[in-house]
Amino acid sequence: MNLNQIYQNQKNLYESRHNQIEQREEQISTKTPQTIIESFLALPSKANVQFIGEIQKLKPFIESVFKKTTDKQLPENIQFQLLPQIKFEERFGKATLGISINRYPFISDVLLKENSLPELLLTAGHEIGHVLSEPIENSFLEEAKAYAFMLAWLKTIKENNIAGIGDFIKLVPPAKNGIHDKALDFVLEQTASGKEPIELFKEIAKIRHEFAL
Repeated sequence: MNLNQIYQNQKNLYESRHNQIEQREEQISTKTPQTIIESFLALPSKANVQFIGEIQKLKPFIESVFKKTTDKQLPENIQFQLLPQIKFEERFGKATLGISINRYPFISDVLLKENSLPELLLTAGHEIGHVLSEPIENSFLEEAKAYAFMLAWLKTIKENNIAGIGDFIKLVPPAKNGIHDKALDFVLEQTASGKEPIELFKEIAKIRHEFAL
């Protein structure tokens, strides 16, 4: 076997492993639908809210909400990217505001579409809820986990008026249909009965690791 053959074999092996990783990441990626986020917002108009196109401007708000919600620092194993609208929509469609790839306990990715500050913060909260623990095979429970964390996240924003968007937040959205919404309905029913969203999140996620909230 010559060097070219060895190189080609190594290249084929690398490409095979890369494809396997991509397929696995596609299986464990989650998306935040625009309709869900908008149902929690009461925005006067796009012209009256701050538009964010750089992750450096968004990250401090994320860190602040996370700290107040969990009394913990934002984990270092969550990597955020803020993508231009056209680039994001080419990959994930126009109806999606954010996506996460959960590699917990290793570095997970949260990809967000450039947007207004309220929509970005709400989307970030939902996707963070996915990647704080290992993905759950049951898609209903996985979505419920993320929505429970998102409700705790929204409550923090509203009560503390973080980034000045507290008045834009609605804690109870209209009822909808679909897998995302069935999970959301479940979470809303649980919180309406008196359970705190963050406690529901921990219960669903079954957090037993060092990041126990």
